[in-house]
Amino acid sequence: MSELPDQIPPPPDADAGRRNAMKAMAGFTAGASIYAGFAASSARGGTGSFPFESHAARPVVVTDFPSVAAALATMPNGGDLFFPASGSPYQMSATVVDRPGIRFIGEGAGDERPLLKWNSLGTSVQGLNVTAPGFSLFNLRLEGPAGGVYVPGENLVQVQGNSAASPFQGLHIENCDFKNVGARGLHAQFVNYIRVVGCRFEDIGNAGAMFMSCDWGWFEHNTVQCIKPGTTPNPDTTNAYGVSLTHESTGWPGAENQHPFCRNWWITGNYIDDIPWEGIDGHGGWNVHISDNIVRNTKLGISSAQSSGDASAYAGGPCWVTGNYVHCEFASPNKLRGYGVNVSGGTTRWSLGAYVYNNHFFLKGRAPNGGFPVIYIGSCVDTRVENNYFDEIGDNAIALRAATGRVRITGNSFGQKSTEDQNAGNPVYGADLNHSSDRIFHITENISFGDTRPLNGIINASGEAVHSSGNYTTTSPSS
Repeated sequence: MSELPDQIPPPPDADAGRRNAMKAMAGFTAGASIYAGFAASSARGGTGSFPFESHAARPVVVTDFPSVAAALATMPNGGDLFFPASGSPYQMSATVVDRPGIRFIGEGAGDERPLLKWNSLGTSVQGLNVTAPGFSLFNLRLEGPAGGVYVPGENLVQVQGNSAASPFQGLHIENCDFKNVGARGLHAQFVNYIRVVGCRFEDIGNAGAMFMSCDWGWFEHNTVQCIKPGTTPNPDTTNAYGVSLTHESTGWPGAENQHPFCRNWWITGNYIDDIPWEGIDGHGGWNVHISDNIVRNTKLGISSAQSSGDASAYAGGPCWVTGNYVHCEFASPNKLRGYGVNVSGGTTRWSLGAYVYNNHFFLKGRAPNGGFPVIYIGSCVDTRVENNYFDEIGDNAIALRAATGRVRITGNSFGQKSTEDQNAGNPVYGADLNHSSDRIFHITENISFGDTRPLNGIINASGEAVHSSGNYTTTSPSS
């Protein structure tokens, strides 16, 4: 039996500086409403919410871009810039926010919120380039020059911390829209304690939001739509994401301390739609929770797996993927083109654990050519795939990618194979486990209920050590 799983290190603990920074955030989370007409955010128990806190100074009311620049120049210690709805649209130029604790706050609701409009940006030019900690953005609409194109480095909001050893502390964005920009709506690197809630990201070239080497984040109740074309016009090779947790992989593993995985994240309750590549992306990651999201009409659904590039042999973990609805419509060009969930680890450093529970998959997996199961597993110390529902299945529902540790597949329901697979005569199984493993698979109490296009079987595991019991098909139970 391989000893590799026992040699995998636990995720790195926070150093003293990060622990002290977290203690300092206690004052920030105390919370109070700002001023009349703008309601305080309500804290949600257990989600790490950061309610508003009043600044001692009165907010500066801005009327146009020159007044924004002038106000920032008078705020060495931070403050609030208030955008009245009556001044909308605000014609903006590329702006550097280099003072800590700056908050942009808009008046109104819905489409009456103030619009900050950039008519011209360009390659490696950002609408708001934030180079100081503690930035916040509330109740505003941000719009770039154009959607439907990819322009490298053209981000509406970019927050760049100092380094992994000296990250910024605090980024709070709530009830804001990001639209029509060539790369990313929101880009953050080396920033800890992030909260993005109730926002909309639409018509963006590469990613709705991307976080690189960021710890302690909550991305909740956001809508992300129409993220395309991605980095190339070819949908089979492009990179386009709804939300991405990633890092710079060049120079790994020697550069791991300088460019670590993201750590301690909750991606919850989001609606993500119409992306030619991936809805929720994770290149590595320690302690990542992905729950209760709708991921619709994307080629690839959810990934919390090994990294890429120089770090492709390395993973983090554990990850939890629970309660998500990952599906395509029959008319979508992305149907049956890729996996629903990928939780495979790295070949050098396995994932500490992958737990895929209570998800619903429809028209996922690749058919009729195969190669993408609905759920990828492998190279993981402990994997549990339980109580998921699969229907219109392209390729196998669950497939092992590489050698792995303990695997339990329990209580899943398998419906029909896809029409494309049926017409091509392709075999499709509930669990395809024909790869090397040094642990026993426990496969129990799963059901296959397809009638007109039933699976070829629940288990395909020739030569593997499998303990199975209580599995059931519509014709007869199997042991």
